[in-house]
Amino acid sequence: MTATFFADQLYGKFRHALSGIETAIETARTFDPSNSTRRFRLALSDMGELYFLARIVEALREKAPFAELDVVMLDLEQLGEWLNAGKVDAAISGRGHSPLSSAGELLFREHYVCLASLDHPRLGSDLTLEAYLAERRIGFHFTEWRQRARLMRALELLSADISVTTVAFELGYETVSAFIALFRRHFGVTPGRYFQAPDLVAV
Repeated sequence: MTATFFADQLYGKFRHALSGIETAIETARTFDPSNSTRRFRLALSDMGELYFLARIVEALREKAPFAELDVVMLDLEQLGEWLNAGKVDAAISGRGHSPLSSAGELLFREHYVCLASLDHPRLGSDLTLEAYLAERRIGFHFTEWRQRARLMRALELLSADISVTTVAFELGYETVSAFIALFRRHFGVTPGRYFQAPDLVAV
């Protein structure tokens, strides 16, 4: 049997496409994180960045030093499409927001607590929602809370001798100068001088 001219032309193009598919499949089967140069895309919420991002980067640096990580803001309405189309490799979100067609794993359960003095003049031993809502409360706007949480995490990383540049990018700041400016505004000194100043107290 002799191939036609048209078949010969198609074979040349399909051969490269099939070769690429076979290579991709083989690479997936023999994935070695220690040698991988793959770029992963992870969808995270603001709170996910605060809690997970630094830990993920640290794990990548140890287990997959040549891999790269892109973090995109989590969009719950688009998440199912992103995962199905391969626009993101993974996402971390609340369990109730997981797309039905995606595989998932429970990472942890989160609980919230309310603190009040045992000597509070109006609250009994059992704090009810109605009693809580009737009381004056101290709280932060989410943006302010996120900012404070990032700064506390920054102190933890800086105390481990991680560079200012690495800390800034791991915590999601677009530039190192933006991180330094915010740090100085909050603590009164730059990150590089914080642990050199003996008269500072952090609460």
